[in-house]
Amino acid sequence: MITYAAGAMLPRLKRMWRTCFEDTEQGADLVFSRLLTPGQMLVWADNSGRPVGMVNWKLLRFTTPRTSFVGAYVFGVATLPEYRGRGISRGLMSELHTVLSDSGAALACLVPASPSLFEFYARQGFESFFSRKQISVEESLVPVPSGKGVLAPARLPRLEALRGEAFGDSALFGAWDSPWLDYTDRECRLQGGETLRFTCRGKTGYCVCRPEQGGTLLVREAAIDKEDLAALVCALHDRYNARRYELRFPKDFPAGELPCDILPFGMVKWYDEEKRRLVMGGMGGAPWFAFGLD
Repeated sequence: MITYAAGAMLPRLKRMWRTCFEDTEQGADLVFSRLLTPGQMLVWADNSGRPVGMVNWKLLRFTTPRTSFVGAYVFGVATLPEYRGRGISRGLMSELHTVLSDSGAALACLVPASPSLFEFYARQGFESFFSRKQISVEESLVPVPSGKGVLAPARLPRLEALRGEAFGDSALFGAWDSPWLDYTDRECRLQGGETLRFTCRGKTGYCVCRPEQGGTLLVREAAIDKEDLAALVCALHDRYNARRYELRFPKDFPAGELPCDILPFGMVKWYDEEKRRLVMGGMGGAPWFAFGLD
């Protein structure tokens, strides 16, 4: 049986989240206190009414250089291990498509947690759409910049306008609102990372950093001038002295001489064909979506 989540289900759903995503108690508490709401959570219940699968979503504004519209970010698709292989996730996704289409959402977007899931979601009607350029720099290859950059702690929600200015010319941009940016900021700090304001040559940008295993520093998003990439990497190395730096940018961001890869990131299912044609045939830079629960 598929139903909306009820308040009494939340403790069991939180345990399901921790089991399926191997999250900490603190991490699950943050998700359930800051992101999840019963009205945007579909649950698959067993014959006793206990939830054994779930899917969550959040509405957000997507922008193009000419217009904006509402879409949904889908996340937290989970089935308890002992119930897998019974079509529960497929059933939940099918029901969710109906809910979102009927609500007027133009599209649904999600970030597969592993490469194998791209094929699974393709069978649910999603197509690969958002990519990222991942620039990788070993500590021995940190470039010498032509200008000096300065990093200072910041809060991501306060950079919402700067973020919109940096990525607003994208062919399609997932423009998160302040509550989601606040969650991202808190999640980052919980994992030992931080949001940093970056100043170089009189221009202001930012980066959102998170330490990874093996001495890698992941920059989940950076809004900087293309001429200041070397200065950012150098400033990060001064601050973190990491073994390796991985920086995520839109597909068309110039990497210069630094090693990079183009990697698939987000998938989209369109409900509004007119909006789809507008985006596919429109102008703008590479599509950009970040801060999914990847």
